[in-house]
Amino acid sequence: FMRFTQFLSIVALVFIAPFALAGKIAVLNIEGAVLQTEAAKKAEKALQARADYAALVAKAESMKAEFEALAKEEKTKGETWPADKKQETKKKLKSLNEDYQESVKKIQGEQQKVVMGIMQEMQPKLKAAIDEIVAAEKIDVIVKSQAVFLAEPAADITAKVTEKLNKAK
Repeated sequence: FMRFTQFLSIVALVFIAPFALAGKIAVLNIEGAVLQTEAAKKAEKALQARADYAALVAKAESMKAEFEALAKEEKTKGETWPADKKQETKKKLKSLNEDYQESVKKIQGEQQKVVMGIMQEMQPKLKAAIDEIVAAEKIDVIVKSQAVFLAEPAADITAKVTEKLNKAK
């Protein structure tokens, strides 16, 4: 057990040492900063306004409601049903679930296209915004927020980056 503790201490020092030598450390959620911009919100609204996307969402919601209603009916009345109706209901539920999952994948694919598009569009502005904040605040190291276990809220520059992106032309 003692060797393991020593090993963990050495590993911790190896990973922490570079941060200890660094001056100011900041935390940044890049995707969060970009997706909170006005441009991203407009892109999301444009997606939701598209007829094909709205139809896809409506179809998925309809399938989900149908699935839930049939599942509820099966749960409350299923014990009294003949075997063939039970079998038919199970098939229908399976089919509805598969169709619903497929619709959700399509919806997520459309959302992902929008996210990727806005991330690409913002890339040059993002670098400039980060560089400006780094220079102004004399930041030495920026760590992805997903990699941070604990940080003071003041160390998070995500909102500042979003603000700069909103002001960028």
